[in-house]
Amino acid sequence: MNALLGKGPLERLTRHTFTSVKQVKRELDKVREQGFALDREECEEGACCIAVPIANARGDVEAALGISAPATRLTPRRVDELVPIMLRTGREISVKLGWGGVAR
Repeated sequence: MNALLGKGPLERLTRHTFTSVKQVKRELDKVREQGFALDREECEEGACCIAVPIANARGDVEAALGISAPATRLTPRRVDELVPIMLRTGREISVKLGWGGVAR
C-alpha cells in the first residue's frame, strides 16, 4: 500500500479529501470492517458515493457495485437505507460468480 500512496501529503481535491497516508489507511481499515466504502465529498464537492465489493470464486474482490448521487440526496439516513440493499446485491452477484464465503 505504501508504494501506491507514497509518503504524502496526498493531493487535496476538496475540503473533505484525506491528505495523509495515515488517514487513508484508517479509512481503509474502516471499509474492510464494515464491508462497504463511502465517499463523502472527498473527490468532488457535492457528490457522495457508496460502493460494495464483488468477489470472484476465489473470494478475491474483483469488482465493485457503486452508486453516486448529490450529497443533498445521499443523506446519512438514505445511506443507512441503501447500504443493506447494496451489500445484499453485492453478495448475490458474488455468489453467481461462484463465491461461497468471505471476500478478501
